[in-house]
Amino acid sequence: MDIAKVKSIGVELREAFKTTCQSRSDYQIERFVVGDHETPQRRYLQCLVEMQRKVSEISLSEVNAEELEDKIALAKERIAVASNDYERREQEREIRKAEINKWQLDLYVEGLLREFNKLYALFKQLPAYTADELRDAEEQYWQIRKAKQAQQQLDSSNAVAPDMLNVLSLVGLVPDDFSDRFNKILIAAKEKQDALPL
Repeated sequence: MDIAKVKSIGVELREAFKTTCQSRSDYQIERFVVGDHETPQRRYLQCLVEMQRKVSEISLSEVNAEELEDKIALAKERIAVASNDYERREQEREIRKAEINKWQLDLYVEGLLREFNKLYALFKQLPAYTADELRDAEEQYWQIRKAKQAQQQLDSSNAVAPDMLNVLSLVGLVPDDFSDRFNKILIAAKEKQDALPL
């Protein structure tokens, strides 16, 4: 297949590209981006974080689109005053590149808007929390999340990895006696070394 054929198919598929562009599906956003978190406070916070990113990306994309439009306008002005065919062709290429970039940007923004709409719909369904309430809920969130991960390790391998035991200690689910046990091992090893004949 040659380049011209690919380009014509691309034109044919433009509407399909536009109607389906969204990097993360609504299902994925609902279940794995926001819904994967164990507490309603963390789901609320994650939804806010995701919407903040989308607002920033959409705003920056708007600026980028304006820059591309200015680039196209400038190239058209330069074509009008081009002194030779090379300068004219160079500016025509600049216009084509900018138009392709603008098209890609339009698709990207379309997907961002779809994701934002889903996130906003979820946000409207979630209970709202203050910053203090979110901070107060962090301990419970991490305890639940890490206990769940430890249970998954236990279910899959009949053991909990030492680093997970350390994490469980950090979140307050198991006693923090690792350092005491480690010190006892070091002392016992030193005593054995001292007892060796010279």
